[in-house]
Amino acid sequence: MALDLAGVRRSIHKLRKLLEKARSRPSPAKVHDLRTHTRRFEVTVEAFGLGDRRHERRLLSDLGKLRKRAGSVRDMDVLTGYAATVSAEGEQDCLVELLEYLGAERYRHARRLRTLLRQDGTALRRRLKRTCKRIERLIPADGGHESDENRVVRKQAMATALRLSGELLVPGTLSRKTLHPYRLKVKDLRNVLKMATDADGKGFVAQLGDVKDAIGEWHDWEALLTVAAERLNHGTRCRLLREVRAIGDRKYERALSLTNRMRREYLRLPRHRRVARASAGPGPATPVLEATAAMAT
Repeated sequence: MALDLAGVRRSIHKLRKLLEKARSRPSPAKVHDLRTHTRRFEVTVEAFGLGDRRHERRLLSDLGKLRKRAGSVRDMDVLTGYAATVSAEGEQDCLVELLEYLGAERYRHARRLRTLLRQDGTALRRRLKRTCKRIERLIPADGGHESDENRVVRKQAMATALRLSGELLVPGTLSRKTLHPYRLKVKDLRNVLKMATDADGKGFVAQLGDVKDAIGEWHDWEALLTVAAERLNHGTRCRLLREVRAIGDRKYERALSLTNRMRREYLRLPRHRRVARASAGPGPATPVLEATAAMAT
């Protein structure tokens, strides 16, 4: 078990390929991959302690802008897919109006993404290649000799994983206001742990993925409700709005339940707040330590 250099290299190579050609109409799958691999690269750089270097700092800044543009396109793709599944008996005009708006917004955001790719894509690919070579020097190949610098990087990645797992204990009680920001912590920890070749012996990484997806799905339905309420002028009597709100409420309950179960089973967070304050342990739970230990050898 060790840091997965091959996996890191594949992800960066995939990102460079996605930047290679700016398509006139990027597909939902390509936009999703662009967003995902950009975020993985950002987490990798931070986990290896490269974020304070000038080259990587500038690269992260430019990739961050690209990720946000891709995120805007991805949001429209997801919302359109969800809207198309809503039962809108008697509200077909509302549904058509909503879908037309989402389609127009998707086109607008995709055009902005394409412009940014054409403007910065070549330079970003070149700088990504440079950083990839730097990362390869920091992680020894299988069977290769580990230098002092290699050991420092490995310890840095382990420390990052432990820090992020500790952050998952906060806040003590999750709510609609805090659940989506919590998802960002889950994503970062999952991405760091996935850099190990065998980090999921106890299912912790898979559980993080389930929590991430459940919270993301709830948040997307909430976003769809916000858009629909702003664009449709039927008020609370609109059956389409009521249906979207009801689905969002069910998604929230499921996401909250999955997240709290993960916190109790893997992070040693007790069911009740008063018990949590009295019995919180001094360090991470065993599943977290086992997942992190996969980076140690």
